[in-house]
Amino acid sequence: MMTTKRISFVLLATALMFIFIAGQNNQSSVKASGDSAPQLEGSWVDNVTGVSGFGAGSTHKNLSTYSRGGGLVTLPAPVPPPLQSSAGHGTWIHKGGRDFAYTCLFFLYDPSGQHVFTVKLHEDITLGEGGNEYDGISSFDVFDPAGNLVPGFSGGGTTHCTRITD
Repeated sequence: MMTTKRISFVLLATALMFIFIAGQNNQSSVKASGDSAPQLEGSWVDNVTGVSGFGAGSTHKNLSTYSRGGGLVTLPAPVPPPLQSSAGHGTWIHKGGRDFAYTCLFFLYDPSGQHVFTVKLHEDITLGEGGNEYDGISSFDVFDPAGNLVPGFSGGGTTHCTRITD
């Protein structure tokens, strides 16, 4: 027969076990480097829709990779011929909860290879509940080689992105 102390200990241990298991099931499934906070780290397929300004009404796919520590690299931006775009490089931050933001730069070149514009893209992102999709609202500005804003070429868009998984 069990003593009162032993029964109390068994009940306490059982309760703590259920609390621990319930807590584990309520944590985000998005983990990176042992961190339970939602993360953008990884590679994504981006579905981008231009909403305003240069590129309004257009849609395209892109690829982006967010690295640990806040680095971002994307494919070149789609630009009208004869211009060519560099890959995009930038930084991202975790704003809290499932909210993130990034800033990315692209250099645009004419057919002779001369740098003619810089595109600076900002996006606010909300990561989905499961951590494998996000939606974003972006804005961009276009600058000449001297850093002056080029009037009439700023704009914005939306994205829906899906994490590349194995």
